Amino acid sequence: MDAGCRICFLDATSVLWMPDAGEGSYRDTCYLTLAPIMGTRYNHVMHVIKKKTLLQYCEEYQDAREQLLAWHADAESSNWKEPLDIVKVYGNRVSIVGDKVVVFDIKGGAYRLVVRVEYKYGKVFIRWFGSHSEYDRIDVARI
Repeated sequence: MDAGCRICFLDATSVLWMPDAGEGSYRDTCYLTLAPIMGTRYNHVMHVIKKKTLLQYCEEYQDAREQLLAWHADAESSNWKEPLDIVKVYGNRVSIVGDKVVVFDIKGGAYRLVVRVEYKYGKVFIRWFGSHSEYDRIDVARI
């Protein structure tokens, strides 16, 4: 840091860097915004991994394409911090399996989308997608 400068902390997320009197003018004052204090998670929305996988499912199940892309847009604009946040939005169209696995009903229950949610890091991992009858043959907790 330059000699003749002082730093004023305005709040937990902002800093004002100012030259001492006689060392510069008010034009040399610099206002900085620091990263917000949010623990290990700095993002405000969920990040769906991998969209490529979702697009492959869209090609395989073209009648569910519109609903899968709508789900993706909704998930990426959400800020889920716990399973209850998902249930509040989707109600009975979602099932929570354990503390991280979530099963979404797609296209009126004709299809199931299984994801794993890492709430702390804001990540949603696509694990499986298929018809309701295919879903009945898998062990969701082990995917």
